Amino acid sequence: MAVKILGVDDSAVMRKIIEMTFAGENAEVVTVSSGAEAVERAKAMQPDVVLADASMNAMDGYEVSRAIKAGGSNAAVIVM
Repeated sequence: MAVKILGVDDSAVMRKIIEMTFAGENAEVVTVSSGAEAVERAKAMQPDVVLADASMNAMDGYEVSRAIKAGGSNAAVIVM
């Protein structure tokens, strides 16, 4: 079973790096560009791991982590 990874970063370059990093692994990688989008996507996909940018506009990685955890997710959230 593939590990589900959700990456959230407002930088297109960083989203591409996340995708490339796990391209050769047994992982399903989805990336989004905003914290709000990450919270919605996390509800739908139930990721195993969330990689979140610490400094984004509107909703930073720490707020993303709190929102995802408040929704009952057991995902490991790594704030980068």
